[in-house]
Amino acid sequence: MSQGHAGATIAALSMAMLVVGVGVAALAITRPPPRPAIPDVGAIRAAYAVAAAETKRRHSWDLVIESAECYPFSVGNFMCQVSYIHRDAPNGRVYFDVVALTPNRSGWTLLSGLCRSGTRI
Repeated sequence: MSQGHAGATIAALSMAMLVVGVGVAALAITRPPPRPAIPDVGAIRAAYAVAAAETKRRHSWDLVIESAECYPFSVGNFMCQVSYIHRDAPNGRVYFDVVALTPNRSGWTLLSGLCRSGTRI
């Protein structure tokens, strides 16, 4: 193999590796983070924020979800007992509710509880 041919082969391999590397990096950047197998407080807060944007009439802007215990109730869906407070409440009272969640492409969708009512699960 001549030096010119070897140089062209190395350049072609380098370019192919660069293209593959850029493609892998692009996939890593555009892919949403994995959804947890069981919803956690952060996932419930995010689902509540999305549902609140859709149902403004029942949304409490000062609601803060503090804890959650989640259990499967059908394939892929979960029921969670959540405790929450109202940030603006003077007495710091803790409230409880049960929410139903189903997975979606980027996280969880709130089916019932908190600002969702009357949704069939």
